[in-house]
Amino acid sequence: MKIALLGYGKMGKTVEAVAKEHGHSISFIIDKDNLSDLSKLSRDNTDVVIEFSEPLSASDNVMACLTAGVNVVCGTTGWNIESGTIADLCKTNRSSFLQSSNFNIGTHLFFLLNRIMAEKSSELGYRVSIEEIHHVHKKDKPSGTAITLANEITGNSTLYNKWKPEGECEKNEKGVITINSIREGEITGIHTSKWESESDIIELTHNAKNRMGFASGALLAASFIQNRTGVFSMNDLLTEMFKI
Repeated sequence: MKIALLGYGKMGKTVEAVAKEHGHSISFIIDKDNLSDLSKLSRDNTDVVIEFSEPLSASDNVMACLTAGVNVVCGTTGWNIESGTIADLCKTNRSSFLQSSNFNIGTHLFFLLNRIMAEKSSELGYRVSIEEIHHVHKKDKPSGTAITLANEITGNSTLYNKWKPEGECEKNEKGVITINSIREGEITGIHTSKWESESDIIELTHNAKNRMGFASGALLAASFIQNRTGVFSMNDLLTEMFKI
């Protein structure tokens, strides 16, 4: 694949290294200082844009790429475009889009286990809370992955219907999952769901050892959306990979 990197921070550099190891080429590297190069992107010179930029610029970046007919894999969190707008852009320009708060395949297996817990544990009296730990440079809080995890649980539980940061939740507030966010050191990302009943505790933890898993997952996503039109998710990719 011919890949354009949009955002050249730690994740962008990791994606570049893993992509080259797998025989892909880098068509463009676009960061804050050369955003004007977005206008050079076309399906003739780029198969897919892998976007890890910043929330304030992600919306414009994505719309520019899809309008140019270039497929986009987006890992930036904390921004939003109406899903209908993205779908229309993809249809009009024969492009494809896949966004995820986390591209690590292990993380999505972690989500799957939590969906099962949410479905099966409610009647047994288990209550759940979430903790996420990241490096001190991470700007968003809670993390996009923690929010996705909370939404996965609320969507499959009869006990919970929303989430709140721990400091904003009243003691024993019903129907609310609390998310405790910690920022320390250079931790890549640790997410834990704690399921507690009167008799025991079940803890599920995903600990990202480095950024390689995120980069590999983003490349799998980029390959998945080739020759497709429309909006896709990591669940679509996992369904194809694992037939789940």
